[in-house]
Amino acid sequence: MSVKVRHNPNPTHRLLNIYHNANPASVAEGLAWYESAHAIAACWADGTPYTVRQVIGVIAALSPRLHWSRNIKVAAIVLKAHAQGRSVAEARVATGCFLQRIVAAYRILDGIDEYPAGIKVQTFARAIEGDETNVVLDVWAFRAAISTKHDGAYTADEWRVTRDAFLKAAELAHVTPRQFQAVVWVAVRGRAS
Repeated sequence: MSVKVRHNPNPTHRLLNIYHNANPASVAEGLAWYESAHAIAACWADGTPYTVRQVIGVIAALSPRLHWSRNIKVAAIVLKAHAQGRSVAEARVATGCFLQRIVAAYRILDGIDEYPAGIKVQTFARAIEGDETNVVLDVWAFRAAISTKHDGAYTADEWRVTRDAFLKAAELAHVTPRQFQAVVWVAVRGRAS
């Protein structure tokens, strides 16, 4: 059975090209990215009633379509609001974030859910937690692998082909899938800025 990909017939080659042409600063930032994100979560959890895993879950729950700097600011506001006993509605007003994301974050902090639903946010949380085999497939991953105009909506075949391309490219680059994905993400985001 052949797999139809909307744009790029060789996403592994495309990803390797991005990785090998990334500037040294992008490579260094990408290789350290998830460790840095984990360090932020660990710092925030220290001295609070929340576990590092809960803080990571909140960051992931709030992440879709947010720039990293905004993601971190919103997560800090939500953590503080929850710790102060403020309502979901109050946290929503304070962040300007979608209500369902705030609800997902509160459910994690209340111990109801481990991680929010959705493969992107779950793989993002696991990657921050330290799972080296995770590849976070967001709009930037699809743009890197398939097409610079990709909108982030994908078919099951595109998701599988893109994930497999990242795994194969990471193997060929002799880095972990998590590291490879982060370097490509940093390089592609940097070009779009």
